[in-house]
Amino acid sequence: MLNIYYISKNRNRNFFENKYMLIYKSQLEWKGENYLQELHDDEDFSVLEPVKQVSGICFTDADHIVLYKNKGGYYGIPGGGPEAGETFQATLRRELFEEAALEVVRFGPAGYMKVSSESDPEKIQYQLRYWAEVKLLDCPINDPCQASLGREIFHWEEAIKNLWNGKDGDRIVRLAREKYLKYSRKND
Repeated sequence: MLNIYYISKNRNRNFFENKYMLIYKSQLEWKGENYLQELHDDEDFSVLEPVKQVSGICFTDADHIVLYKNKGGYYGIPGGGPEAGETFQATLRRELFEEAALEVVRFGPAGYMKVSSESDPEKIQYQLRYWAEVKLLDCPINDPCQASLGREIFHWEEAIKNLWNGKDGDRIVRLAREKYLKYSRKND
């Protein structure tokens, strides 16, 4: 069951008390547990704790995104947990290589997910989302968890339909693409 509540389209980052923008809240059932998740448009991850996941919305160009096929039968954005002493950026590079045989060319923060379970709403964890321009490597997938069956390239609008029933994927992919395009125009 997935319920989505859109919060605001106001792009004024000072609108909320903590100077971030809450884009939406949703409820998600995942592996028998109900979760509340919030997507925040913020680029400063330095105060978020604990960070349990670092993932990338991976662009081969402005219109195409790489997803990995999970052995559970769904598509996902590559990512995983930081290892001890590892920076978020190093986690991003490692996870994209392991799960999808991708080399990060350039990247930037897209936003973060604040997640808590219904059974323990006070226990909050954060999932960082980056946009990443990537290069496809000609090597086998080497996922230590053995969850990744391979990678596929989708037009970004088609990728949305394949992520999290299409609803949660919509906001994060659009946010990441907006930031990727803004960065690309500024730096190309």
